[in-house]
Amino acid sequence: MKHAPPNVLMDHSQAWYTDIIANHYEEAQKVVKVLLDSTQTDANGCMVTPTAEPRKVRFHGQQDRAYRFVYCIVHRF
Repeated sequence: MKHAPPNVLMDHSQAWYTDIIANHYEEAQKVVKVLLDSTQTDANGCMVTPTAEPRKVRFHGQQDRAYRFVYCIVHRF
């Protein structure tokens, strides 16, 4: 997992993901699985959701776009 240099402050989102990875990683992986299982693969091999706008996910009091949540959890970023 990447960490910010000691003299750089993290923004709220970075702190949230750092907390998830440190304290709620297994639960977050389950959410990722549900999100990925609910997609369909299109002709180009892209995973798409049945939503008009980018899908969002709420986890431990914060909301983010599902694609970002999946990326951050899978890559522990």
